[in-house]
Amino acid sequence: MSVTGTVSATGVPQAVARLPFNAVVAGRDSMMIAMTPFGMTAAKLFATQDSFVFVDYLQRQVIDGRPTSPELAGALPFPLSVSDLTSLIRGEVPGDIGRFREVSVRQDGSVVFGADYRDGREFVLIDTATATLRQYQKKRTDGVIDLNVTFDEVKRFNDVPVAMAVDVTVNDRRQTMSFRLSEVTVNGPIPQRLRFDVPSGFSRKSFR
Repeated sequence: MSVTGTVSATGVPQAVARLPFNAVVAGRDSMMIAMTPFGMTAAKLFATQDSFVFVDYLQRQVIDGRPTSPELAGALPFPLSVSDLTSLIRGEVPGDIGRFREVSVRQDGSVVFGADYRDGREFVLIDTATATLRQYQKKRTDGVIDLNVTFDEVKRFNDVPVAMAVDVTVNDRRQTMSFRLSEVTVNGPIPQRLRFDVPSGFSRKSFR
């Protein structure tokens, strides 16, 4: 799947508004995202299930390691783990969906599923009429919402549902990210080599 759109973020070290990006997702194997303001490449991310590399060309910095590293939080310029970001681009729930169990059925027919999460719960809202994911949330027992994601403006491409508007709040709504997609290609040829060369001379931080 290839997508083009914009991303906005607040509550992060480098707030951005409608920053253009393009992303290519090769199934569950790998993903590449490029941030391209004013036609120039400002940052790139390449990720697989086991590793990732993020290059900030403006800050001349490389961050790499394991997407699941517990020390990674706060090191990247966006308020998400690499694993969560990869799942959201795909429009999926992070991790194994088999952990969820049905909690309730709403009046509109949508179904809420839940699973244990640290000292709280995870919740997923599924629109059964369209068989699409509409919301994903991580909530602690004290009411603090670690992560909330809504998927709206769902369109189908080759019969695959894709949310054209994805809104994310993190850290009890202190940080936000919003994705707006303008172009989507599903099951098309991969237009480019996803893994890219890392410039020499950049500073590097590794998280294993």
